Amino acid sequence: MTAEIIQAALSEAQTFTAQGQGKEIEDLSRGKVIIFNDSNRAQSLVKNTRLLSLDGRLFRISGSVNVPAAGKVEIEAYADSEKTKGKQGDIQPTSFTIPGLSEARQKEVYAENLEAFTGGVKVIKIISAADILQAEKQFTETLENKGLVELNKKNSQISLKDITVEIKELKADAKAGDEKENFTISGKAVVYGALFDQEKLKQEASLALEKSLLDSQSLLSLDPAGFDYKIIEFNYPENIKIEAGISGWAILKDQVGIIQKDELIGLSKEEVQKKIMENKSATGVSVKLWPFWVTRVPRFKSRIEILIKPSDSGQEQKAAQEESDLEQKYLAP
Repeated sequence: MTAEIIQAALSEAQTFTAQGQGKEIEDLSRGKVIIFNDSNRAQSLVKNTRLLSLDGRLFRISGSVNVPAAGKVEIEAYADSEKTKGKQGDIQPTSFTIPGLSEARQKEVYAENLEAFTGGVKVIKIISAADILQAEKQFTETLENKGLVELNKKNSQISLKDITVEIKELKADAKAGDEKENFTISGKAVVYGALFDQEKLKQEASLALEKSLLDSQSLLSLDPAGFDYKIIEFNYPENIKIEAGISGWAILKDQVGIIQKDELIGLSKEEVQKKIMENKSATGVSVKLWPFWVTRVPRFKSRIEILIKPSDSGQEQKAAQEESDLEQKYLAP
């Protein structure tokens, strides 16, 4: 189909996060401790001074500190890299002695942690092939949306279904198997947008639908929401290939295509329904026998009426009135 094709150049970079469990590795747990001094003289402690928990786990303070007499100081502490590495460093609130002080002084100067230490184990994300594929898919969608914005600057009639993105360059700063939590995909592309006569396309689709009907059928109406299309090929600068579809409602030109009255004589309501539904043109059957004591179709064809109703809901009221008129016809004295 003839079309005007416009284009725009794109470049983009986007950061993604690896999914999944990753790999656990041991690290040094950390937390806050309060160092108390219950004596009447100050106590200086140098960086990496040891702290020993009641259950024998070893930690160290991260900096030098001076604890005033009858006072306290808060400071960060971390697990000893050799003896308290990993999960065992994630200690719950407890008390610590300071082994570097004399036994008497340890009773006066000591430490406590009011909150548990954390970080003994950390998870290193591992980028998977699925992460890369999913990121590339999302990146392409980002390019499409960015491309639509750029094309709309040239013509606001372009929609997302009217464009295609041609990737010129696509690269990631990581590969599957890398121990890395975040990675970036960057790329360059050209986005193409098609401007064409959509009303003409709809008319052609309508004609094709009408030609596809059986000889016994007649097109009743088109579904307002039944038209759709997909551009499957862009041939820059002025040609596109489109798949289009449209739906509507058809009706039989007369009841001959469904059934003859002779075929219904003597049948029960259920038998009539089954008989008519054997015809693929029928989508539903409603059978009314009256008066109420009648259980089979009468043997006189003049007493049999066949109404063909369109499935279009807009015709239901008219069809219902026709049924009511028939009932009055045969029930009238």
